[in-house]
Amino acid sequence: MTCMAHDWRPILAALADERTLAVYAQVVLAAPPVTATHLTSLDLRALRRLVATGLVVEDGERFRARPAVYSEALASAAQVDRGTAGSADGPERFLSDGKLLNLPRKRSDREDVVRLLAGRVLARSERVSEGELMLRLGELASDPVGLRRAMVDAGFISRTPNGSEYWST
Repeated sequence: MTCMAHDWRPILAALADERTLAVYAQVVLAAPPVTATHLTSLDLRALRRLVATGLVVEDGERFRARPAVYSEALASAAQVDRGTAGSADGPERFLSDGKLLNLPRKRSDREDVVRLLAGRVLARSERVSEGELMLRLGELASDPVGLRRAMVDAGFISRTPNGSEYWST
């Protein structure tokens, strides 16, 4: 399970993608269990995203659904709701329906928001292509390029010298 598994947003974001949803359905409904050898490279990418969110776990060479992720996400959301009900404190106050419209001007606020979103977009030890990162950032911000730059500049994510891969730091 990843650090993202308790947050409902990455789960819904993953399932909002048609290919990822189709791969998830394949894992859930598979009579013979799904293995990596039977998937295309695009489906493997979708499968890695499902694993990163905690929806799917690797069991040897096979992949299986992990339904507990739903109850964990609901419990976590309820805990957050209880802890922040009626308050606009913390970096969440800069989000509208979970999406960042503009980076805060104040440096400490900007770093808090960028740290929060970096944790939502990449699981620990997960490496993603620039395209995949931009898709995920597009779900979280109106300016995904600016947010990516802020994450790299703040040291919350790293990238290869040519910018083809990104990971959390």
